Amino acid sequence: MYDLSTDSWRELVDVVAPSAYFCDPSSCASWNGDFYWYGYRHIHDQAIIGFSMTHEVFDEMPVLEVCLLDHYSERKLLVLNDSLVLVIYPEHFSIEGYEPEKYFGIWVMNEYDMSWTKIFTVGPLEGLDWALGFRENGEFLLESGDGWMRSCNISTQEIKEYQVYGRPPRSLEVLLYTESLVSVKRHMEH
Repeated sequence: MYDLSTDSWRELVDVVAPSAYFCDPSSCASWNGDFYWYGYRHIHDQAIIGFSMTHEVFDEMPVLEVCLLDHYSERKLLVLNDSLVLVIYPEHFSIEGYEPEKYFGIWVMNEYDMSWTKIFTVGPLEGLDWALGFRENGEFLLESGDGWMRSCNISTQEIKEYQVYGRPPRSLEVLLYTESLVSVKRHMEH
């Protein structure tokens, strides 16, 4: 682990990591000082893997039953309004130019008992294939099948186009940042 205060790397000792999970790098989120991944051992053995940066320990949380029953859906961990959310939606596919409408189920985690509650269903949305993230104002950012970024107001379902294009498919990514009083420049000068 890299420690900014000492400007050095250190090895984590006595940290037991969950075994044999494949963690999807496109479905990870940083929330409340911890980092979370959606992990698979196989189709019926899935978990959300968490790593506490403060306590330097791993944790496994159960996933929604709908994730275990539906093998053809994408899952994306995101942050919305300072809460960890899981977005579940159909995989991208088209048949001879036909693209079905999609619904995006948005589930929020209750941090007290690690349960999940569905808070929104966004859709039907046509031509919007991948969840990217949420803006501070609650806009849901998505990538279209042809590589353009769009946003959807989750209350009104109004779609807004952005002049942001990626090489399709699945080339765009949304990253969140947190302002800090720690000077990155100071550490780069060493």
